Amino acid sequence: ATQVANVPNSTEAHYAAGLFRADVPSGTSGDIVVGVDETMSQLGVIAWAVTGDHQIHDIETDTSNSTSSVTLNGVPDGSVILAGRASAVGQLHTWSSNVTENIDQVVDGTVRHTGASSAKSTGGDFTITCTPDASATDGRPRMFAIALSPSQGIGTNGFYLNYAASGSDLGDDASGNGNDWANN
Repeated sequence: ATQVANVPNSTEAHYAAGLFRADVPSGTSGDIVVGVDETMSQLGVIAWAVTGDHQIHDIETDTSNSTSSVTLNGVPDGSVILAGRASAVGQLHTWSSNVTENIDQVVDGTVRHTGASSAKSTGGDFTITCTPDASATDGRPRMFAIALSPSQGIGTNGFYLNYAASGSDLGDDASGNGNDWANN
């Protein structure tokens, strides 16, 4: 697995959240094993399975002490949004209507981990909000939201030479990225 986001906490370093990605071939299974080489407390894991070829479009984080909110901009059609929040108190959370809560779990009696997700057939800008109930102040919040977009084929720096042009325009990038090649 590869860490794609680290959401540290300014209050105490051992209250952190991390987001990891593991590409697992279809038809296989495995165990999630967490190795920790520093002081930690109340370790919890939320796992999502996303099928198909997806790339990271955007990752946003928030460490606000009350309502956490991030905006994912320009999310392409067919994307998946995953969001998680860890809190230092065992209070319930409410997610915004553009994601569905998957888990809201107390870890070791005092810490709560919550996660939500949504598959977006139509893209756009999405504000993801997680609000703890009003029963306690959260001094160690950590929230992330990630948009995984379906593979766009060539990517931002890729190119597609269809050789439809001739003469001096033979190296024209037909992908729309403008990564034209010069004729020699």
